[in-house]
Amino acid sequence: MPTLAESMIRQGAAIATWRRDAARRELAQRLVDAYYASDEEDLDALLGTIFERPGDKIAVNLAVIKKFGNEKALMFRDRPRMRVMVDGEEDEAQSELWAHIYTGGNWQRKLRTANALEQVVQTLHLHPRPMPSTGKIDLAVVTPAASIAWQSTENPQVAEAVAYRTSGRPDSPAMTALSPSVWAFWSADANLLVELNERTGEPQNVRPPSDNPDGVNPYGLLPFVKIDKIDPKDDDYWNHGVADMLTVGDAANVAIVSLVHSLIHQGFSPKVAINMTGVDLSKHGPDVTYAAEHVPEGEHAPSMSTLRLDADFEGMVAGIEAVLQYGALMHGIPPSAFRRDSQGGAESGRAKIVDMLPLLEEREQDIPQWSDNMGELFAVTRAVWNFWHDQSGFEVSTEFIGRTFSDDARLAVDFAEVKIPETPNERLDRQAKELNMGIKSKADVLMENNPDLSREEAEKELQRIAQDTRMASGRGALALLGDTVTGPRAEPGVV
Repeated sequence: MPTLAESMIRQGAAIATWRRDAARRELAQRLVDAYYASDEEDLDALLGTIFERPGDKIAVNLAVIKKFGNEKALMFRDRPRMRVMVDGEEDEAQSELWAHIYTGGNWQRKLRTANALEQVVQTLHLHPRPMPSTGKIDLAVVTPAASIAWQSTENPQVAEAVAYRTSGRPDSPAMTALSPSVWAFWSADANLLVELNERTGEPQNVRPPSDNPDGVNPYGLLPFVKIDKIDPKDDDYWNHGVADMLTVGDAANVAIVSLVHSLIHQGFSPKVAINMTGVDLSKHGPDVTYAAEHVPEGEHAPSMSTLRLDADFEGMVAGIEAVLQYGALMHGIPPSAFRRDSQGGAESGRAKIVDMLPLLEEREQDIPQWSDNMGELFAVTRAVWNFWHDQSGFEVSTEFIGRTFSDDARLAVDFAEVKIPETPNERLDRQAKELNMGIKSKADVLMENNPDLSREEAEKELQRIAQDTRMASGRGALALLGDTVTGPRAEPGVV
């Protein structure tokens, strides 16, 4: 086992216990949990600081952070066009191999998720890793919530080594104070597993993986691609996530809990017992009788009354909507993304473009960075595939056995343009203009209208439509000429 790697692990474990790094990972974990709508405990704790009896509230938890991330993630709405180039020309065999890896590992979905999470946590890693039993390369999206980086002395935004948690999240119910979590450690020359007590920061065991008994990195490079939404500040490696949107989501969810609670209670007329004995004050709810307190007995005889609740629901809903929209605006998201309804009918495509202009401009600025990211991802994937494709137990599809990427291959990426929603008439007008200009074929239009069709299927469908059209035209002509062509036969000898 490389001794340098072990010393880095022990140093890194100490770094991970620093208050600044622990706070960073805690914020990132909250953001990731909020994105996946698995932050119920955080919402319950927040409600407990606001309400006297949070347990009688329905904790409505809207995935505000997920909506935020997905609205801003525009790079992989559609699959980009990718070609493997050698000496300026496409190498079709290597392009097919890349498409096999990309499609087989469902990378389009993984990259779309990564692009959304990038908006939320601001820094993450992409990690191509082999799946020997399937012969595929998985693409792991590793968030900063479960990552440690050893910064380069030359450039603090570059890592010399990376470790990420593979199991044993500390706040899991199954974990005790002594339970270690398991981390995968990677440097340029080592690959080790670390059992780490995250509460003390002390590594309890450092060992090589079962499929790599020497603990050596077989790729010769870090198998990670760092994705930064913005450049980290000063000497930081990580960005710190959109904490402001986390507070916006908290505020909106607390307000929605209050709204639902008011709706439930307003559906009843709660009874109030005045100066009556035998009322159980331990119970509460919209259908329970409450006891009026501090009512002088001499002034009110024992009696029953009801309360009329009159909450301004429309005002409450408008307030929730305003909180979400103001938060979104700070990040270039159009207010319509957090609007309850269309409020005036369908918008035209031009109006939507104007609405989305800040996001579209941001996307244009992100394209060069994501082009570089995809180039790095290709380089890392090449190293992983070229090592594993002929290893024993790695089940490669027959057609790709023995096929590798060349050292001089590069990936060219053309990101698909963002499709702006259109009204039916706008879509028809655009497609007609594209056909007239010759920039699209009828097959292209048919495939756009039915994305499940392949080009070959679209061509066959066009042939069928043309044949049906000819037959219909023939029947129409016969109908117009019916008396002449299909009328009674002339008598012999009659002209």
